[in-house]
Amino acid sequence: MRRNSPEANLQRLVVDTLTLLGYRVFETGKSRSKVRCTKCGASSYATGWQGNTPGLPDLYIHSRSKGWKSMALAIELKAQKGVVSPIQQEIADLGMSTICWSLEDVLEVLMAVEEKNDNWMAVDKLVRFINGGMTWNTKTQELSAGTTRSAKPKTIRSISEEKKSVSPKLNITVGDM
Repeated sequence: MRRNSPEANLQRLVVDTLTLLGYRVFETGKSRSKVRCTKCGASSYATGWQGNTPGLPDLYIHSRSKGWKSMALAIELKAQKGVVSPIQQEIADLGMSTICWSLEDVLEVLMAVEEKNDNWMAVDKLVRFINGGMTWNTKTQELSAGTTRSAKPKTIRSISEEKKSVSPKLNITVGDM
């Protein structure tokens, strides 16, 4: 993934947002460049300790919240024009990862996990964030509940259609973290 590619920008946005929401996000290796064999000179993609294993999801999301225990949520991010490789699709079809095309998709998956775990405090936090009822306090460097509520509750999809991004409500720009 190139440094300033749409997928890299999406990944930074998702990691920054989830970190602000209190999740722990682990990113897998970011290099899928070819390496040259020192013995024979042949070029091949780096794997294992040299780089990514093909098909490995981009993010693993963890939480200390109720119900997560040792569970991690594996997310494969794709920009709008991104292409899902056959191995990525196979891993997703096996239920070992989820392919997400936007921050809204990731938040939707998180909401489903938190609901399944009966973690209603986390669900409430996600809903308040989505509805714009949370603000980033630059002095304390914390995300907190705002005092304003939308007249009509918004869904992740309606925000996506309105703004194509949830992040402007927190004034996040890539690189602030």
